[in-house]
Amino acid sequence: MINKSGKNLGYGYELEGEIDWIGESYYGFQDYSDDEASTINVEDLKTSGKYYTEISKPFIDKEGFATVPHFSTPEIVEISESTLWINYGKVSIYEKIDNLSEIDMKLLYLRGKKDNRDYIKEYLNLDVREITAPESIIYSEPDKSTKMHLTKGDMIFVVEEKNDWIKIEHSGENLMIGWIKKEDVK
Repeated sequence: MINKSGKNLGYGYELEGEIDWIGESYYGFQDYSDDEASTINVEDLKTSGKYYTEISKPFIDKEGFATVPHFSTPEIVEISESTLWINYGKVSIYEKIDNLSEIDMKLLYLRGKKDNRDYIKEYLNLDVREITAPESIIYSEPDKSTKMHLTKGDMIFVVEEKNDWIKIEHSGENLMIGWIKKEDVK
């Protein structure tokens, strides 16, 4: 699950497969439980409060409201700087990580192509692209080639664009940082 400014992007997959499910929700806090109020407006969710609340995006009407049972305020929530522990009648534990794995990035990129969305840009504010050339040479500086290269289908992070060049990072077996020709990517 990726959290950004009160929105969640949740997804699941089997290793080296494709994303089996993906869904968006809103999260935040409010001062009343789902036992005390049957309707909530997404705009009323705050960064702190008595009850942690999640609302699945498909159950929010066009005015921004959701009704019970489409939002919930779990009984027990414990929050630390790196962990969110929730009891919805079953335990869910979320642990904060700093980076997504290469597999996660690739699967989110591919699912975004399928859904015509850029989930990585929307939720992580990263520019991820795919190598489309059969081979893309990595340059230490524009016009100074190295022995490193990428191949068609490799995913790269765009760090900077300069004329016909893109400064990239690629985290495969080893982290590669350098420049590639803009024409080598989609």
